[in-house]
Amino acid sequence: MDAKSTFLHGKFHDEIFMEQPLGFIQNYSILVFSHKKSIYGLKQAPYAWYSKMDSFLLDTFFFKCHFDDNFYAKIVDEHLIILVLYVNDRVLASSDPNLIAHVNYSLKKKFDMTYLGYLDSFCWQ
Repeated sequence: MDAKSTFLHGKFHDEIFMEQPLGFIQNYSILVFSHKKSIYGLKQAPYAWYSKMDSFLLDTFFFKCHFDDNFYAKIVDEHLIILVLYVNDRVLASSDPNLIAHVNYSLKKKFDMTYLGYLDSFCWQ
């Protein structure tokens, strides 16, 4: 699955201010923008996105691996489901296809996501 406009989903916990970009300054004023949501290009944007996704997964009873913060797992009716995050992409694996469909539905409902189909290959580094 791929999240659309990934960094626009995140919210900041601190106040973030940004000067006007060159070419947008009007009347030589010194205005700044206050950001309530993350945008592409800010150093804090990936962390804001990850925090939101992490909170959602933990709230839906996934547990996080102690060795890799991007690896989540959950056991439902003796079936294991594994979710791996990589920036704005997600990999799901489970012995129960219905469980994958349910997690896909809940992720799509919370975030604007596109299902990219079955995974052909995967390399863990």
